[in-house]
Amino acid sequence: MFDVELVTIMRGALAQATLEVHPDSSTQALMAERILQSAAKGTRSLEAFRIIATEAAAESERLRLLNPPRPQHAEQCLAELVDLEDEKEFW
Repeated sequence: MFDVELVTIMRGALAQATLEVHPDSSTQALMAERILQSAAKGTRSLEAFRIIATEAAAESERLRLLNPPRPQHAEQCLAELVDLEDEKEFW
């Protein structure tokens, strides 16, 4: 368990980082997780927590850009195209 003062510092760091990067809810959860992990390893500085949270948000954004979600419609169209190619081979 963390003491009340440290929890207050961690929350403040998360709030500051959130104002900087405007994350979605999953990114904000990752930011909070990273803050907790660093606190468990001994970090106690508001600035260090803020940097850790901001870096987590940047990592999340990089991953999102490298792996954008594909629209379900595109996958359905691709499946139909493959089915049409199979039919051509049959006839």
